[in-house]
Amino acid sequence: MFFDFDNEMVHRASYDAQARVEMLDELGLAAQIMYPNVAGFGNQNFLKSPDDALRLISVEIYNDALAEFQDATNQRVFGMALLPWWDLDAAVREIERCHANGLRGIVTCSNPEEAGLPDMAMPHWDPVWQVCSDLAMPVNWLYATKLGRRVRIGVTG
Repeated sequence: MFFDFDNEMVHRASYDAQARVEMLDELGLAAQIMYPNVAGFGNQNFLKSPDDALRLISVEIYNDALAEFQDATNQRVFGMALLPWWDLDAAVREIERCHANGLRGIVTCSNPEEAGLPDMAMPHWDPVWQVCSDLAMPVNWLYATKLGRRVRIGVTG
């Protein structure tokens, strides 16, 4: 069960790499970018967990599965890696790890200030921008992404 949908209601191409390639062929598309959904486009839903280790391993598991999905489509679906943006050092390491695993870009939140972190235009984020530049990893974010309410790192409510 996914939200109010059971597996029979969800299009097979949303979770099956071969079905995704078949759908691309039917639509006449050569390739596609895959963005997260349940985690939130900017990965903000992982902040609902107060457990730092659980948040980080969740990002890593998601990104590993994304790399496997990309490989299974013969590089026709390009997953954008989620970042643990609430931990700058972990974010830089994850970009490097994802690049080594074949992912081609990242997706991050557009408004970390809602979680008590500096705005994306601040020098705080320079290590992220630098590693992305060095590895030619495009950065994606949805400007309208909101945390839904003010959430401090590790604290919800």
